[in-house]
Amino acid sequence: MPPKHVRLVPNLSITALQYKLDKELCMWYSLRAINYWGSGRLELQSAVYALKLWFHYPKSSAYRILDSGNGVFWKIQPSRDINRLQIQIQSLKQVAEYLNTDCDRNFVEITVHDFVGDGKNRVARQRGCLYSTFHPPLGAKALPISRASITEATGVNRRTQQRYDRYAVERTANFANNQDVDGRIIPILELVDGKSRQWPIHKRLGNTYHCRGYRSRAGMLQKVNAALGRFFMTGRSYFKYPRRQEDPYLMPCWSAQSLCCAVINL
Repeated sequence: MPPKHVRLVPNLSITALQYKLDKELCMWYSLRAINYWGSGRLELQSAVYALKLWFHYPKSSAYRILDSGNGVFWKIQPSRDINRLQIQIQSLKQVAEYLNTDCDRNFVEITVHDFVGDGKNRVARQRGCLYSTFHPPLGAKALPISRASITEATGVNRRTQQRYDRYAVERTANFANNQDVDGRIIPILELVDGKSRQWPIHKRLGNTYHCRGYRSRAGMLQKVNAALGRFFMTGRSYFKYPRRQEDPYLMPCWSAQSLCCAVINL
């Protein structure tokens, strides 16, 4: 049965981009999509055939990435048939521990076509899908953010962001608005100095971005985060945990107010 969707984990995706492990993580996502029945095991030759047929991997590239990710994202080992090899796909917990990150609250689901297209620019498209998970999925609220802030959070520079946007990101330009004498909403004009003159431009706010994927159910993510023992979804859970580390990982969604409330309530 051909897979229709690929389920991405935002924090794993961004961390893999920063560590230059995006190709291995993309293949890990692809293998998990192929193994839809959830056994975690695939016969090597069948897996390579499926990667070539449905995810447009050249045969040589598939074997090269399988070799580079062996022991981290999967293990290639003998099967019950001595003459055959099988792929043992590593679990979410094992991959999160290796990348030293958590598993977020929800998956982001992207169609196979959006993930690989027709095979052209497959690598750039897959990287674009990984990068896009930094932004909220379609239908979720998104706040304006600058390119510089995205670069600081993801490590992806401005020009590369613009290239990835074509594949998996919906960008909305925001303008600062004002009311004229008739009460109509108009963009605020700002004077810009040039060498010999000034000219007005529309004052811009940060752009709003959405991932073209859709938020999927959490599945095992909450249990995996609990098993890792280093990630706390709320302030209360952090302060009540008896074996917390001195420098724990705090979820990015925390605000100073929620942290203070947790301390007061405890």
